[in-house]
Amino acid sequence: LELTEDTELLKTSLALIKDDPCIQDAWLAKDREALLLCSQPLFEKNRSTNDITHFYFHKLDRVNFLRVHNPPYYGDIIDRHTMATAYQSHQISVGKELGLFGILTLRVVQPWYIQDELVGCTSSKVSDRS
Repeated sequence: LELTEDTELLKTSLALIKDDPCIQDAWLAKDREALLLCSQPLFEKNRSTNDITHFYFHKLDRVNFLRVHNPPYYGDIIDRHTMATAYQSHQISVGKELGLFGILTLRVVQPWYIQDELVGCTSSKVSDRS
């Protein structure tokens, strides 16, 4: 049950963030600082109320553009299964994956459309609470 609830929380948080006009404008301008300013309050609210630990913006080539939870670290290619599945299927991808430090995480990756054009992906995750 917790897995289903966490998945829905992640999907909901991504939907709110991807539809925000300030976030969309910052993304289209490729303005990392503005994107952080627009998305950080929503991320912090989700972190405190829903235990969401990470939030990302990815370009079409799967290069990370912004880690809202860790802004100085960006520019790497994301080769995770959930990311590949989302890009290939153009649908939300959900999966349990081992994080960088060996912690099991639930990750949701969502293709991001602005005005019916695929512009990248957003993703978020929660770390295993056990």
